[in-house]
Amino acid sequence: FFFSSRRRHTRCSRDWSSDVCSSDLGARSEVADALRESEHAISESNRSLRDLAGKQREIQTRLSDLQQQGRRAGSDVQSQQRLLARQLYQQYLGNSPDAVKLLLNREDPNQIARDLHYLTYLARMRADLIRGLRSNIRQLDVLARETREQSDELAAVQAEQQAQREKLEIGRAHV
Repeated sequence: FFFSSRRRHTRCSRDWSSDVCSSDLGARSEVADALRESEHAISESNRSLRDLAGKQREIQTRLSDLQQQGRRAGSDVQSQQRLLARQLYQQYLGNSPDAVKLLLNREDPNQIARDLHYLTYLARMRADLIRGLRSNIRQLDVLARETREQSDELAAVQAEQQAQREKLEIGRAHV
């Protein structure tokens, strides 16, 4: 009787320990899988953050270049405006000859022809200056638009970066 109950007890304890061991191994496997998955998610988040940081640096560099171009174009516009204003003011004061004045002065026709030719060059120069001024103003508008677009893109990258950081923190909290 003693041996038979001992055998039953040994058999039962083996069955019980194998059940416990197998359930313990299953739980360990699940925990290991969950840990592996969270480590992979953290790794992906870190990779994404690095990519976003690189993109942010590129955008900031482009934004800086656009701002520098905008300052140069603004400076060009200001100098062209000052030059044009000076020329128009001089013409207004009467310091530069006018085509009608030359014809009414009754001077040498050859001198009048030379002066009219000279005035034609001045008018062309003024027209070129005005075209250049308009071109620079259009360029300033384009640069301002690109700067706004780059700023918006930078804000979007920063928001995405913040979301990735929060996702990373949540992933770390679950580990």
